[in-house]
Amino acid sequence: SNAISASNITGYVNFSGQIAPNETYTENFTLNIGDAQYPGVYNGTFDIKIIFNDSTEVEINNLGTKVVVQDCTAPNISCHNASGNYNVTNSINISANATDNINVTNVTFSVVNPFGNAYTNLYGVQANNIWTYYNFNDTSYCGTYNYTSCATDNGTTPNNSTDSCVTCNFTIDSFCGDGICSNISVNCGENYTNCLGDCCSQTTTTDISITQSANTTHASYNETINWTVTINNTGDTIVNVTFNNSESNCSFSNITNLQPGNSSNVSCTTTMYCNNITNNVTANATSICNSTKINASETVTANNTCNKPDNSSCIANEQCTNNNCYNKTCRPSTWNCDTTANCNST
Repeated sequence: SNAISASNITGYVNFSGQIAPNETYTENFTLNIGDAQYPGVYNGTFDIKIIFNDSTEVEINNLGTKVVVQDCTAPNISCHNASGNYNVTNSINISANATDNINVTNVTFSVVNPFGNAYTNLYGVQANNIWTYYNFNDTSYCGTYNYTSCATDNGTTPNNSTDSCVTCNFTIDSFCGDGICSNISVNCGENYTNCLGDCCSQTTTTDISITQSANTTHASYNETINWTVTINNTGDTIVNVTFNNSESNCSFSNITNLQPGNSSNVSCTTTMYCNNITNNVTANATSICNSTKINASETVTANNTCNKPDNSSCIANEQCTNNNCYNKTCRPSTWNCDTTANCNST
């Protein structure tokens, strides 16, 4: 007989026969495990009664036994209300239908927008067999959004949980697909960013202009120079802009998604010493529609104020014609004092 700690696990063996002295006897028994039994490790006990020919009875009670139940059936999951066309900036509820022979522990969603940006580990909320991630709101681009729904069953000890996944999609297409492109909202409210497909189909020119300036073109020794670059998108497509410049101590940040007709400024700083600084900047613009590239360059020079004559004010030897800044005044190369009586030379 058995007494195991699970109502859906039962087993019994009953042997009747003769066993000769010194004979070893082995009896197998079968346990029946119900389909709805949760995975896990279940402990139980068995009792054995032996009756000899002389009617003597021997009982062995509470023999320990262990049953390991594994879940070998993966969940079933399918798309739920997946297809549909939605407006730009709408919040969307993403759902999946998930069932299992025992239990579904959780359902997670991963969404990839039309530009390949991924949003992962979005956990669904259960209502019967429907699991929903509420208010997905990054819907600012038109196009197809693919999402993967994965259901996990009741993975308990031993850890043998199983995932099942399905890929679904929804579409953001309001105001798009009509072949109209305008940076200014009109009637339908279409704009360049939201309806990129329309706008890219109509773009023909990738072009930029560049200007560079410095806050001074005649800097003092140890003075900070501010360099500013202005990029104007003179084409009809959105561009991303990167920079190369000759001044290694100056680094301009990249510009992303610069709209047609718009401009953007970037800046950096360097320190003037005695050498003139010429900063030659090249801007590289790439269209987000068709990867067309174009570049433009601008050069600005900041002059030093070194090579000062004797008796000029200074803070470093390099500023002086004779390379001798003595007591903050440029002096002859052999000058080593300012009191005539103590000077070795003039």
